[in-house]
Amino acid sequence: MNPAGRFYGIVFAIVVSHFCFDARAQVMSPIDSMRLVLLNNPAVDSNSVKTIFRMAKAFSVVDADSSFHYATRGLAMSQKIKWNKGIATLYDLIGTLYSNNSDYVKAREYYNLAYEVNRKSGNTKGEIVNTINIGVVCQRQGDGVKALEYAFKALKMAQQTKDEDYTALIYGNISDVYVFNADYAKAISYSLKGYQEYKRLENTAGIATTANQVANVYLQLNELSKSEQYLTESLDLYTGMADKTGQAKVLSNLSLVYDKDKGKKLEYLFKARKLYDELNPLSTQSITNMGNIGGTYAEIVKYALKDSIGHHSLIPATYAGIRDKATYYLNNAISASKQVEDLDNLLYFSENLAQLQELNGQYKEALENYKTFWQLTDSLYSQENKNKLATQEAEFLFQQKEEKYKTEQQLAKLKTRQIYLYGSIIAVLICSVLLYILNRYRLNQLRLKNELLKIESEKKAKELLYQSQLSESELKAIRSQMNPHFIFNVLNSIESYIMDNDKKTASRLVQKFASLSRLILENSTRSLVTADKEWKALLLYTELEAIRYSNSFTYKFVKDENLALQTILLPPMLIQPLIENAILHGLIINTQPDAQLEVAFRKTATGVCITVSDNGIGIDSGYTRTKQGTGVKETSMGLVSIKERIEIINMQHPTTEATFSIKAGENGKGTVAMICLPALSKR
Repeated sequence: MNPAGRFYGIVFAIVVSHFCFDARAQVMSPIDSMRLVLLNNPAVDSNSVKTIFRMAKAFSVVDADSSFHYATRGLAMSQKIKWNKGIATLYDLIGTLYSNNSDYVKAREYYNLAYEVNRKSGNTKGEIVNTINIGVVCQRQGDGVKALEYAFKALKMAQQTKDEDYTALIYGNISDVYVFNADYAKAISYSLKGYQEYKRLENTAGIATTANQVANVYLQLNELSKSEQYLTESLDLYTGMADKTGQAKVLSNLSLVYDKDKGKKLEYLFKARKLYDELNPLSTQSITNMGNIGGTYAEIVKYALKDSIGHHSLIPATYAGIRDKATYYLNNAISASKQVEDLDNLLYFSENLAQLQELNGQYKEALENYKTFWQLTDSLYSQENKNKLATQEAEFLFQQKEEKYKTEQQLAKLKTRQIYLYGSIIAVLICSVLLYILNRYRLNQLRLKNELLKIESEKKAKELLYQSQLSESELKAIRSQMNPHFIFNVLNSIESYIMDNDKKTASRLVQKFASLSRLILENSTRSLVTADKEWKALLLYTELEAIRYSNSFTYKFVKDENLALQTILLPPMLIQPLIENAILHGLIINTQPDAQLEVAFRKTATGVCITVSDNGIGIDSGYTRTKQGTGVKETSMGLVSIKERIEIINMQHPTTEATFSIKAGENGKGTVAMICLPALSKR
């Protein structure tokens, strides 16, 4: 359970296009006054559309349904009078409303409609707005690469047109993407750029947004005093603008600053809760807030903090009451996540509730929530990798066809130009300018050859880029196939201990399994991790297997004294199949008193070698667990996966070579498997 709760920090800046009135104006007429203006001007014209837009914009921060009603009404009026600027602006606002309601597919659909209208009508400022918002939706969907692509595209257009407001806003969006990617050095740099730019422009709404962004980065860096300073400034500005959505976000982030003071943390969380209930109780941030309330109560129970906190109006007097509060809010967060299909929050708070139930001795309920957690993990990450692989393959094939078509079109145009050119010259000058024609022909041929060479080189460069992306996706897909096999074996073992009423062993397994699960989840999203994290994951895995098989074997992990594990990068879960094979196919088949497993990390001149050795039955033995009737398969998909991953590593690093070998131990006893890797770096 994350002691700070689920993070609210990424505050994406959605931009709403403006008409010809001042884009930086923050003060608008009261809604009732605008209704009166609309009643006095019933005509269907651009002025009426502007008034309806202002009303929809004003409602967007307090009443989403009313905002959507006026936005669709304004869109219909714009289409009726065929006013492109109004059509594009209302498309963009509707996209923003869908995005705020977490319907990102619909949001992107409307942003693309707005972009096309602005592009065809030559509205560059509108194109910037739509590009920014499409990038924000990509980020909210978890596609950080596409989000940065659209953000920098929008930044370039804003700088070319010297649009200072959008330049400042895009700095903040870029910062949010770097926060998502955990690159806090770049995140703080861009968030401060946006904050300082809005300060220079004296843009109150922009200052509020970027102050919150700066605070979020400092919160990630654990610089709490700086974070609180910027959050306080942001909250004051949002309060002055009566922006309830902004206030709720800042209050939620202030609760994280006071994580060690549970009473004050709950005060901020409930203040935000009240605002979210007024706005949209089923929004992603509202669900996160509700789950974090439950998580805070659960922390008080887990770490026995009641006595140190003392009396507080929001904290029940007994641990039983606090436990009931934690269960109530976590269950509500899980129920709301299921209702809106918010899988990310469902995954996170299912694990939180499972840990609380485990603490309460509710092992069956904890097991069910852990199963939900891992099923979602497998579904989200494995399917994500498969989808990315399929998408990149499709894009690669499409790009090939597109480049071929463009090349043919260019060649056809060049040939047509040459025919007209030569025909005209021959008809006018005939033989008197023959030398000129031959010289011109030679120049055209050279130009054509250079253009063809340029096209071919660009094509090859793109093919190499897509090949690299495909190799990376194949590596992730292979790695994602290795995780579920072990996970469900351990879950079945935990269930077995619970059914046998061996609660102590079950609890130990759950604790170690939770630690290992978190490591696997953290490492599974990266192509390379530091060796100290991989060492810890392998050690936890071996401990779990030793417990599962009643300590029928011993194990030890050794490394060279001069080997700094935190400076070495390894592909995650590459060594685990070797340990699994050593245990399942070597040590526990024919148990013996001195059965032992050894994992050694040795430094080499070019990198590192990892050796997994055992004194079991040996690789050449005909004795298998199938003969004992255990039902364990004789061959291992893990070894095949290791060989495939070694091949991919060699493809990605052609100047060095990774190797994998497996052989019998001394005197034919046991098995020795070795993987040697070059010094790797993050790409």
